[in-house]
Amino acid sequence: EKDLEWSEAGAEGASRFLNRVWRITWKWHSLLSSTNGETPAECSSAARALRRKTHQTIERVTRDIGDRLQFNTAIAALMELTNELYAFDGQLPTGQSSPSDRFVIREALESLTRMLAPLTPHLAEALWTGLGHDSLIVQSVWPAFDKALAQEEELEIPIQLNGKLVTRLTVPAGIAERDLIDLAVTNPRIRQRLEGRTISKTIVVPGRLINLVAR
Repeated sequence: EKDLEWSEAGAEGASRFLNRVWRITWKWHSLLSSTNGETPAECSSAARALRRKTHQTIERVTRDIGDRLQFNTAIAALMELTNELYAFDGQLPTGQSSPSDRFVIREALESLTRMLAPLTPHLAEALWTGLGHDSLIVQSVWPAFDKALAQEEELEIPIQLNGKLVTRLTVPAGIAERDLIDLAVTNPRIRQRLEGRTISKTIVVPGRLINLVAR
């Protein structure tokens, strides 16, 4: 709905991003030829984090392009996934990778390439071929996200006292509400501020925050 404002700097930024995608794909393409399609039984914490980011990105891009027609936020999500790929690649010892490492990298690269296809179709076709596919990418299916894999393993929950932030707790994503409240009220910083006071009300926004009302 807006007029196009041409910017050479914008074109350079897009070129840098696509070149990064090209480099990481062609760095791994020969190693991925030995990767089978079976989900590994065990993954390292770093590999689980990359899988989580991959499925979060699929969910976000599917919504942004398919439902909201917001291509700029979709591209931002693809850039974030590319950054995660480089971060994971940088953690691996030179020349060493496990089958599970190669599985999650293939999953991330194939998903990234499929999501780029509507935006950069010619580049996506070249990358798809580089990943060992004989068919055209336009004949492949759009990647599907797994809600369980996209879920964070841990959450950072702000703890408020009478509406004011006191501290934050890092807790497992599936923690029970009662256990979360117990952790909050026994936190040393909260206990210090509750001396001589009584909690009259506890407000819990699941996965978001706890507010303790004291008098």
